[in-house]
Amino acid sequence: MTPATHVTDRAGADESLRRTEMELREAQRLAGVGSWQWDPATDTVVWSEELYRIKGLDPRRPVPGYKDHAQLYTEESWSRLQRAVEHTLRTGVPYELEIEIVRPDGTLRWITARGEAQRDATGRLVGLRGTAQDITERKQREDSLHLFRSLIDGSNDALEVLEPHTLRFLEVNDKACADLGYTREELLSLTVRDIDPLVDEKRMTTVAEQIARAGYVIFESVHRRKDGSTFPVEVNMKLIVLDRPYRVAVVRDITDRRRAQEALRESEERLRLAAEAARIFAFTWDAATDEIVCSGTATLGFDPSSQATGRQLLAAIPAEDRERLRTSIAQLTPDQPHLRVCHRMTPADGEVVWVERHSRAYFDANGKLARIVGMAMDITERKLADEALSMVSSRLIEAQEAERARMGRELHDNIGQRLALLALTLGQLKNLQAGDSSDVRHCMEALEKQTAELRADVQALSHELHSARLQHLGMVAAMKGFCAELAHQQSVDIDFGHAGVPRNVPPAISLCLYRVLQEALHNAVRHSKARRFDVHLRGTSGAVQLAVRDQGRGFDLEAAARGRGLGLTSMKERLKLVGGEFSIESHLKQGTTVVARVPLEATRERKRAN
Repeated sequence: MTPATHVTDRAGADESLRRTEMELREAQRLAGVGSWQWDPATDTVVWSEELYRIKGLDPRRPVPGYKDHAQLYTEESWSRLQRAVEHTLRTGVPYELEIEIVRPDGTLRWITARGEAQRDATGRLVGLRGTAQDITERKQREDSLHLFRSLIDGSNDALEVLEPHTLRFLEVNDKACADLGYTREELLSLTVRDIDPLVDEKRMTTVAEQIARAGYVIFESVHRRKDGSTFPVEVNMKLIVLDRPYRVAVVRDITDRRRAQEALRESEERLRLAAEAARIFAFTWDAATDEIVCSGTATLGFDPSSQATGRQLLAAIPAEDRERLRTSIAQLTPDQPHLRVCHRMTPADGEVVWVERHSRAYFDANGKLARIVGMAMDITERKLADEALSMVSSRLIEAQEAERARMGRELHDNIGQRLALLALTLGQLKNLQAGDSSDVRHCMEALEKQTAELRADVQALSHELHSARLQHLGMVAAMKGFCAELAHQQSVDIDFGHAGVPRNVPPAISLCLYRVLQEALHNAVRHSKARRFDVHLRGTSGAVQLAVRDQGRGFDLEAAARGRGLGLTSMKERLKLVGGEFSIESHLKQGTTVVARVPLEATRERKRAN
C-alpha cells in the first residue's frame, strides 16, 4: 500500500467516524438521551453533547467534578443515585432509576438514569458508563393524567365514557362504580342497556337527535344496580370528538332531590289545603299596571287562574269600606309601610264576605308607591262568632240583671213581707197580758214556725248563690241536698242516684256540674209540667257524667236555641270551660234528658297548661 493510499484510507475512516458521531449526536438529541463514561484509571468522566444540554450546562466547559455533582440533583435524587452507583460497583448489577435534576437556572427536570460497570476478563473494574434520558414531558403528562384521574375519581357525580353506537362503557370513574355496585372491569364489559331499563330504540333516537341539534342533552332516567335495585338519575350527555367520537355522560343520583321535591310537593299541598281551609290567599298589587296576581280562591272574589286589577277589587267592596281602604293605602309611607285592615267584599254570588288584609308596601327610590304584597283572610265566620258572642254577652248581662231583679223581688216581696209579719206578731206578743198564757203560747208557736220557714227560705236562697255544702261535704252530698230541698219547696219527687263517683273531683268540675244540675232541674220543674224527675251522677272511665230526666211535655230544641232564654247557653258555656260535653234530647209529650259529661284528665291537663 502506497503512502497516498494510506492517507486516503485514513481520511475516509475519519470522515466515516465524523459522520457516525454526527448521527449519534442527532439520534441522542432526537431521543433526548445523553451518554457518559467514567475511566477509573484516570478518574475522568466524558459527557456527550446531549447530556450537557439535558443538564443545562455549556458543552465547552469541562465536566463537573464529583464534589460538584451534588448540586446537579435534588437532595433526595442525589442520595438515591449514590446508593445505586455503589450497588452497581459492588455487585455488577446495572441500575435504572428516575431522578430529578436541578439546572443552573433553578428549573427542575426529570431523567431516567441508567448505568453499568465494565470489567475485563479477570473481573477487574475498567470503567462505568451510562445514559440519561430526559423524561420531563412524560412525567408532566403522567402527573397531569394522575391529577385528572384523581379529579375524575373524586367527582361527586358518576362519569361515563361511551361508544356512541353500541353504548358500551369505555371508561368510568369510581363514583360510577360505587353507585352501580360494579368494579371498573365489570362495567367496562357492559353497555348502558345493562344498567338503564328505560333505554330503547325510541329513546336512543331522541337522544341522538338532540345531541346532533344542540351538542348535548339532559334527561332523567333510572339506573339499576348490580343487586337489582334502582335509583333515579339525571344524565347530562355530550358528544366529544378526539381520535374518534365519544359520548361523555355526567350521571347524578337524584334520589335526595326526588325526596326533597316530593316533600316540597307535600308541603305545598298541605299549605294549599290549609290556605283553602282557612280561606287565605297571597296577593301582589302592581301600582303601575294596577294588576293583582294572587294565589287565591274564587270564593273571595278572585279567580286564581286569571289576573285581576285593583279597580275590580275595589268594585267588589262596599262604598263605605272602599273609602276607608283607599284612605289607609294613601297613608302608607316608606317609614310606615305596613297595613292591616278589615273590610267587606261582595263577590259575584252576592254574599257578603269579611276580609282581613295584612300588607306591606314597597316604594321606589323617589318614595313613590311601587307595589303592595300581602295576605288576605276570610274572617266571615270569626265576625259571625264575634257577633254571636257579643249577643250572648248581652244576653248574659240581661240574665244577670233579671236574676238580680228576681233576688230583689224575693227579698222584698217574700222575705221582707214575712219579716214584717214576724215584727207584727212580736208586737202582738208584747201587748198580751201576763195572764193570757194560752194566747202567748199560740203566738210563740206562730213565731217559731215563721222563723223556721224564713230560715229555710233564706238558706235556700243562699244555696242558690253559693253552696257551702258543695265546698265542705262534696259534690254528691251537695247535689243530694239540693234535690231534697227543691223537691220540698216545689212539692215534686226527685230521685237522686249516684255510682262510682271519684272522691277527689276537682272543684271546677264539681261547681260546673252542680250549676248544670241547678239549671236543668229548675228548667224541668218550671216548664215540663212533670211531677217526678230522675237525677243520676256516675263516674265512668276518666270522666264524670250527670243525667237529668223527666217524663214531661218536652220541647222543640231548634226553637229553644233561637229563643232568648239562656238556660241551655249557660250550661254549654260552663261545660266548655272545663272541656266538657253537653247533649240534650227532647221529644214532645215524651220528656227531656239532659246529659253533661266532663273528662277528668282533660281538666288536669288544662290546669297544668295554665
